[in-house]
Amino acid sequence: MVTKSSKPKSSKQVCVVLDTNVLISKRLLRTPIGRALLSTLKRLNGKLGLPEVVESELLKNVVKVGFAAASKVSNNLETVQTLLGHPSSYKSPTKQDFQKSVNERLEELSDLIRRVPFGFEHAKKALERVIDGTPPNYQNNQQFKDSAIWEAVLDLAKKYNVFFITADKGFFEDRDPSKGLAKCLLEELQNKQLNVTIFDKINTCLESLEEITPPIPTKDIVSSIDMLINDKLKNIAAKHIFVLVSLSEYAISAFPMSKHGLLAITYSIEYTLREQMEPAPQLRYEPNLAVIGECLYNLESKIISDNSFDVIETRWLTGEGEVINPKELFRRVSGTLKFEVSN
Repeated sequence: MVTKSSKPKSSKQVCVVLDTNVLISKRLLRTPIGRALLSTLKRLNGKLGLPEVVESELLKNVVKVGFAAASKVSNNLETVQTLLGHPSSYKSPTKQDFQKSVNERLEELSDLIRRVPFGFEHAKKALERVIDGTPPNYQNNQQFKDSAIWEAVLDLAKKYNVFFITADKGFFEDRDPSKGLAKCLLEELQNKQLNVTIFDKINTCLESLEEITPPIPTKDIVSSIDMLINDKLKNIAAKHIFVLVSLSEYAISAFPMSKHGLLAITYSIEYTLREQMEPAPQLRYEPNLAVIGECLYNLESKIISDNSFDVIETRWLTGEGEVINPKELFRRVSGTLKFEVSN
């Protein structure tokens, strides 16, 4: 989702600010789309804005997410050891391990990072927003932290052309990313003659920052992704007593990496389904399966790598027209496939 900025394109240096949830969901910008963003910033001589509030939250939340993931490994370790017939070497990471990882990653990105301290003025103005109930606050939901992040964004906008990526809907008009920045925040930017453009995803920010000039082999990329994920999706369809029939719709975006010929890809692919048994045990209409993910694609070798899913969704309609959308639980997965293009 790309929104209108507060004023025409600025000649100022670019600075991208990401909220904590985006940074964690993209594994501290280690995923393909995260790495594409870093590559673009380097090419544009841009900066990565880091409010102190976000950095503090990042250190705490990475520990929470890391421990949750580590506990799944520990809970299944006994099964693995039993199947192997001997103990397997695994040491649960500590809080210090996760914190060290965050600090090391921030050090790796230090040339790009521009930190914004959280001071008294930021705290005072953020509190005023909370009391007034203005975005990113809304009725019965006080967001002091997000208000403080906005104050940091305003500070950065005095020097930079800011691109703000946030999953928090409180910053958007009517909490709807398709409507752009909340009206009162947009008016604030216009009054202060500052330029901030808001996005809810990294890939839409990248689309605004650059355009792919050479044509990309869209059908080849989609075909290779399909070959890589098809078996997994067949298993998911079978769980709901469906058969995966064919790929029906797709959309991809591609962004160049610093390495020549390497593209970061975000994709959305939809498949049609049919009942596994005839007659069907229940009336289900228009079944389909949609998947959203990201990967890397090498234009020369035609290799897909670092594939990962963000969403896998199965849907169908009942006879009454109700949409059934069972939630799929899946582990973040990766894969590599060489796809030979036929002449």
